[in-house]
Amino acid sequence: MSNKLPLNQDKLQKAVEKGIISQDQAIQLWQYLDSEKHYTSQFLPSSLLYYLGGILALSSMAIFVDNKWELLLGWPLFFICCSLFLVSLLLINFLIKKKSMVPASVMITFTLAVTPIIIYDLQFILNLLPPTHINYAKTYYLANIYWLPSEFITLATSVYMFYRYKIGFILFLIAGICWYLGMDIYQLLLHINNFDFNNRAWFSLIWGIAGLIVSIRLDYNADYKLARKLFWINLFMASIFWLSLNLIEWGYSSRIIIFHIAINLLMLVCAITLQRRVFAILGTAGIVWQINNFNLSTTSFSIILAISGIIIIMLGIKWSTIEEIFIVKYNKYMPKRFRSNN
Repeated sequence: MSNKLPLNQDKLQKAVEKGIISQDQAIQLWQYLDSEKHYTSQFLPSSLLYYLGGILALSSMAIFVDNKWELLLGWPLFFICCSLFLVSLLLINFLIKKKSMVPASVMITFTLAVTPIIIYDLQFILNLLPPTHINYAKTYYLANIYWLPSEFITLATSVYMFYRYKIGFILFLIAGICWYLGMDIYQLLLHINNFDFNNRAWFSLIWGIAGLIVSIRLDYNADYKLARKLFWINLFMASIFWLSLNLIEWGYSSRIIIFHIAINLLMLVCAITLQRRVFAILGTAGIVWQINNFNLSTTSFSIILAISGIIIIMLGIKWSTIEEIFIVKYNKYMPKRFRSNN
């Protein structure tokens, strides 16, 4: 399957020497690629600092709403959070102008974390909360109709930010907000007032399946530009599906284990077809997880696993010799971005 080939100045110069492109075209192409690289994610030492700073900022808000909530609830908290929101927006715009997408994404996450606190506090000021006061930290695991305004406004804010900034990572945040909002609506409709982990895991499983069907369909017909953004939706949906699948209490019968392995094998097929590593990582981890649940003797099972591993490696070697023939033959069934024009 077609992959993006690494390109550097040496390869461009060789293309010039072979007469494929002119020297001027090579220079212009390299300048364009050099400018575009600022928009791609690279894990550099500075990226580590961005992530660490973002985690500390988000952690500070979590500690703040848990320990200082009652002390500052009302106008003081409203002004503090609004100030943080505005400063975050200024930083986001500054970072995007500098083409620093990683720290901009971190600040967008922080901004969206502050948004529901502002709305919840404003509801308190306007006496729009339930008579029995509930600490904001409890809204994360207790469903209540009073939380819906903050969730809907946070969702609207995230959609606006994606429309304005066009950063793919925001789709990951939107997917998370939709899942959280959907879970609250589901619990309200069924009048579930307590925290039930298994119940939420089942909802997440169904949500993940529905989301994967939609995202895989979109990914299949997407070009490279759209596929880069859809990666984030695939990442969230695949993660929520896989986690809920493995955290639900299914029992450990052989049929259930084999069923789980089959699902994880299907994820590996999706990884190959769509060229998504997240499916490969989760599918492989799921297979190892389920194999560990088999109640077999250590010696015989180890031998079976070793032989199976060798067979799979041999199949991989064989596949590498026929892959191009297979792609040419079934080109029309490949995702849109991988199809050749012939």
